[in-house]
Amino acid sequence: GQNLDQVLRAAGVPAKESLGFSRSFKSTFDPRRARPGDRYSIWSDREGNLLRFDYRRSPVEIYRAVKVGDGWDSSQLEIEIERRESTVAGIVNISLWDSFKQAGADADLIMGFIDLFGWDIDFAHESQPGDEFRAVYQRLYAGGEFIGNGRILAASYHDSDEHHKAFYWESEKSKGYYDQNGNSVRKSFLRAPLHFSRISSGFNRRRLHPVTKKVRSHPAIDYAAPTGTPVWAVADGTVKFAARKGPNGKMVVIRHARSYETYYLHLSRYAKGVRSGKKVEQGQVIGYVGSTGIATGPHLDYRVKKNGKWINPLREKFKPGPPVAKADRGAYGEWIAGWSDRLAAIASKAPPMVVEAGK
Repeated sequence: GQNLDQVLRAAGVPAKESLGFSRSFKSTFDPRRARPGDRYSIWSDREGNLLRFDYRRSPVEIYRAVKVGDGWDSSQLEIEIERRESTVAGIVNISLWDSFKQAGADADLIMGFIDLFGWDIDFAHESQPGDEFRAVYQRLYAGGEFIGNGRILAASYHDSDEHHKAFYWESEKSKGYYDQNGNSVRKSFLRAPLHFSRISSGFNRRRLHPVTKKVRSHPAIDYAAPTGTPVWAVADGTVKFAARKGPNGKMVVIRHARSYETYYLHLSRYAKGVRSGKKVEQGQVIGYVGSTGIATGPHLDYRVKKNGKWINPLREKFKPGPPVAKADRGAYGEWIAGWSDRLAAIASKAPPMVVEAGK
């Protein structure tokens, strides 16, 4: 509830100087951005005249003002961020999330790992006990204080069928995550448009509608999820339609390259700024799960058209992004050889098996 002038006066800074400083400091930091929990430090002489003022919003956002003659030299400090490599590894027991947590990972790292392989693996339904995960990633520090995770540098997921790997590579010609063959792990379309609990209804040309009780085509995948669950665009594109439409309820239609269109039905609301003609990026939130229109409960009705015809998105083979440039292939091969050895050397932590009583 305090403004900057009140803060300074409470510290004993004379009213006239406090007011003059507050006006000067606004050019560097807008006091309206102040929030509870922010920290500040005040330096003054014996008469209470202000000599220096520091305002700290976070370990990497610090503003400083120093008295110079009759004025002030104010600026945002350049904070050096230290990147330390760290590793995580484990074996899936009951759930991927819990297994990651038991291996020492936080939520941010888990979501980063899931997003990295989300184009190829449906972790909600395909991860099984015994699957193994490993990753080398960055932990970021400022002034010795941990401030969050940085980039995943190398990662692998080994299930019963495949050994998925991803490595971060950057050069003048290529940048992104690629597999052991130099192919992009980023596909043109995401595997699913949300984090869902289950598929409540699949693609079916002749389905008995649960509300109308009539047999009709259901060219969609219904994803059951709580109301308000974020829904994201599965690929880059342009919003073609964002409005309410009869039994479909609140709906968004996005036009993509290669004659694809995606449909998102029964939304509870739209994301801010989503409207016809607006460009959206892959993974951008476009709306939230609901049950508008004719629906038995909250879910997302997700549909895909190709060349004007409905297709089953779970069976469509979407093309990957550009591979590592040919000129980089030799260097990339040497690069990932070292990272593969690093991944192989990480010791996996197998979580304790949960056994039912009497078994």
